[in-house]
Amino acid sequence: MIKHKFTDIKTKYTAADIVRDLKHDHEVQVKYSKAWRSREKAIEKVRGKAAESYAELPSYFYMLHHTNIGSYIELKADEDGKFLYAFVALNASIKGWNYCVPVVIVDGTFFKSAYGGTLLVAATQDAEGRIFPLAFCEVDSENDDSWEWFFENFKKAYGVRECMSIVSDRHESIIKATNTVYPEVPHGACTFHLLKNMKSKFKKNSKKFKDTFFAAANAYTVKKFEYHMRELDMIDNRLQPYLQNIGYNRWARVHSPHNRYSNMTSNIAESLNSAIVAVRELPICTMLECLRGLVQQWSWTNRKITNATSTKLTKKHEGILNDNYIYSLKLTMDHLPCAYAIAILKEMNQDPYQYCSPYYSKEAMVATYQEIVYPIGNEDTWEIPEHIKAVKVHPPEGRIRVAFCYIGYVFDVEGSYNDFIIEVAIGCSGLHWGCIKNCI
Repeated sequence: MIKHKFTDIKTKYTAADIVRDLKHDHEVQVKYSKAWRSREKAIEKVRGKAAESYAELPSYFYMLHHTNIGSYIELKADEDGKFLYAFVALNASIKGWNYCVPVVIVDGTFFKSAYGGTLLVAATQDAEGRIFPLAFCEVDSENDDSWEWFFENFKKAYGVRECMSIVSDRHESIIKATNTVYPEVPHGACTFHLLKNMKSKFKKNSKKFKDTFFAAANAYTVKKFEYHMRELDMIDNRLQPYLQNIGYNRWARVHSPHNRYSNMTSNIAESLNSAIVAVRELPICTMLECLRGLVQQWSWTNRKITNATSTKLTKKHEGILNDNYIYSLKLTMDHLPCAYAIAILKEMNQDPYQYCSPYYSKEAMVATYQEIVYPIGNEDTWEIPEHIKAVKVHPPEGRIRVAFCYIGYVFDVEGSYNDFIIEVAIGCSGLHWGCIKNCI
């Protein structure tokens, strides 16, 4: 009766909702514990069991690679077959990456599923400035080993591009991993996270330096950068030494070794995490299939929009270029001619489009989405080789998350507090108030 409610992973349908609907629609009164157990069973029927999902990983990865030839997929387990890491980069993302800006933005977000863990993501921007997912990786947590394993596999899938940059928050494990795996690629710090760190460290003047800091970070000339740094020094003389110690090349546009194409924050990866927030509660195979479906949907939508584009540049950058004709003072660091440059080019009878980055062109957008993300088909139709079926992957050890905790208080006949009982329901174990009743 209720399992159809969970076919959409974004649906929030609680045990309390079940109790209410059964009473309203069918005049049936059920206890909360029964409603909760029925909800867990319905979710398992629709989305699968968390523990069994790990055993299905080898078969799922086989079909994913079979239907999307050219994808890079890696699975790692320990000596006992317990799951450690999983990395997925689809063929469409690998091929499309060469036509996107050479900036990789990475971030991590924790799972809410029974066995916990962290999802590491990498993304970039297409020619229209939209999110272009590159890779997904499930690991135990954000630590040195997991991030290094992530970047090792990312490098195998994507290699190194000319003028490539990596942008993230200032997580120490990310910095260590990029220095180890990508020593030739500069690592840029997210200016938003850097500002949060500054506000935490210099609380006294935390409300005064936000605008000045962002002005310095986004300055297009050294002269403008130094002007805003002097302003910061006047607000708090501890700020400049702190930022200098981090390295101007990590957060300031004008000092960046490679063009960051306005990617001064890790918003792209964080926006991707926000878009997939609902999948964090799913079993691992269901989660990966939802991510594949999301990439497929975005790819189809953007391909359709691109085919309807009639301008030389994408809609976004065509608009910026037209604005520059009129009033923009933006310089050419972003590879779009500013108003002064356009005026000079017109005097010289030259086409301003020749001076725009090829990453902003319609051709780049078409090439980005020329590869198709294919579905894997119904599980009943899969033909899995016996050697793949023989691979055993077990749930990770020691990562079961506590779902909730029941606390029962016991009172004597006079109403005074006597004792209490605590029951912890772990994952989807099905424990309920009946256990407390039996204890009493």
